[in-house]
Amino acid sequence: MELPDNIFENAFNLIGDPIFVKDRRHRLVMLNDASCRAIGKSREKMLGCTDHDFFPKEEADVFWARDEQVFHTGIEDINEESLTPPGGTHRTLLTRKQLYVDPRGNPFIVGIFKDITPLKKAETVLQRTNMVLEGMVRERTAELQRANAEMQVRINQLDFLNEKSRSFAHLLNREEVLEAILATFSGLFPGSPINLVIRDGKGIRYARQAGVPLKVLKAIGVLLAPNLAEDSRSIAFGALDPVLMKAFPKFSGYLWIPFRNGAGLLGGVQILLPVGWEPGIAADLPLLGALSVHAATALDNAELHESQGERARIEIELQMARKIQGNYIPDPPVIPGIALAGVCLPAREIGGDYLDYFRNENGDWIIVVADVCGKGIPAALVMTTLRSCVRAEGRRQESSKELLAAVNSLMGPELQREKSFITCLCLVVSARGDALNFTRAGHPWLVASGPGMPGSRGIASQGIALGLVPDGEFRSQAEEVRITLNPGDRFVAYTDGVDEAKDAEGRPYGKERLYSILQASRDLAPSRLIDAVLADVRIHTQANPQYDDMTLFCLEKLG
Repeated sequence: MELPDNIFENAFNLIGDPIFVKDRRHRLVMLNDASCRAIGKSREKMLGCTDHDFFPKEEADVFWARDEQVFHTGIEDINEESLTPPGGTHRTLLTRKQLYVDPRGNPFIVGIFKDITPLKKAETVLQRTNMVLEGMVRERTAELQRANAEMQVRINQLDFLNEKSRSFAHLLNREEVLEAILATFSGLFPGSPINLVIRDGKGIRYARQAGVPLKVLKAIGVLLAPNLAEDSRSIAFGALDPVLMKAFPKFSGYLWIPFRNGAGLLGGVQILLPVGWEPGIAADLPLLGALSVHAATALDNAELHESQGERARIEIELQMARKIQGNYIPDPPVIPGIALAGVCLPAREIGGDYLDYFRNENGDWIIVVADVCGKGIPAALVMTTLRSCVRAEGRRQESSKELLAAVNSLMGPELQREKSFITCLCLVVSARGDALNFTRAGHPWLVASGPGMPGSRGIASQGIALGLVPDGEFRSQAEEVRITLNPGDRFVAYTDGVDEAKDAEGRPYGKERLYSILQASRDLAPSRLIDAVLADVRIHTQANPQYDDMTLFCLEKLG
């Protein structure tokens, strides 16, 4: 059978990828329809032409050089090439060129190419995306490293604080307490001159010095005088005056840490700070503040022990602990448009309930009600650590959930080792008194009542007690509830010593009776409402002694 004359040409044009053939002078001598479409010119206009006739010179020069290499070496060339067709947009081609020699010995280049522009664009987008993601990963990794470093600092500070707290707790001799205080601050500020002063019936006296020559005590006394006023309540720091800088050329600042008890200022410690102290002082303030409390407590204990004598030691220690614990509960703060009242009644001399109010750095008010598992001295010691953690972590927190998660991270391992736990309810009230958020950690529900409510009701929320589970699980189970405050809204928090108070036959007071008395007293001011609840609890228990610590707190949004 005789084949048509144009069968080869038709088959050549059926190939979907562009194909071309060049002679030794780089002229196109054959190309299929796909090549014509790719370049955008007819076959008649391209046959006999070179790349320089219709491509930009810089591209045509590259094509020419690669073709020459194939002609000279006979090695197949597979490469990516840039192509700008006449009147078209820039493209990227994957080109394969081979040398072909006909029976007469004439060399030709047979080439086939594929447009991979979309693929290259996708690769570019992918590369950029990967760069962005890698940058985000690096940034997040750096953030986590900084957070871990900060967490480790807080853990180290808490370990140090716990160690010193236990050390101070065993000292009842005044001189030993003073030595321990000086040694503690000398260890924190090695090489710094330290001046420990106390107030007593004889006035101000220099109790201990470390690295302070006697000849400059008078000059230091001038510096201390303003800080020893009765209203000296917080840590102070600043620059040394020129006279002291001449006496201490390596030091440019000072730090004053007062020791106070319920009666007033006991004294304090002054530390000279080395040149360049400013950046690091802020991170140490929570630890120094907690140490000042423990130092004041140790001094208070020693003074009370000396005044009462050894025979009443046990009774005195309990009295001191009750006094100290009572001092831990501040008076309700003044919040715009908010009425507050609260009471904490330990079942024994001291207890494990915790009620606290303080303000964070953003001006919001943090309110915490907590109940440590157990009673008496062990629970009270845990409560003291809890207070230090809450106040240290709460300075920068606006979220009740994040605050409790941070506290659980710090105290959780120790609580788990001691097989203890803490139930807690944390509220954060906005500085303007118009909103709050709260998180419950295994604590009884926050009770709400208001103008639009038929009665008092508990606000259901998820949360597990501090110390029962690791940080990640605690955070995943904790639920933060946010509430906009309206006039007449009222919220009551309590510990289980209230609803579990028992009568002589062992019957508990119960939530139903508590909710009922709260509803019946809804028109009373918060302080009167608390009095009404406690009176009703006493009616129920009658002569039965208080079994557990009882804490009540009430917040009302005023009109």
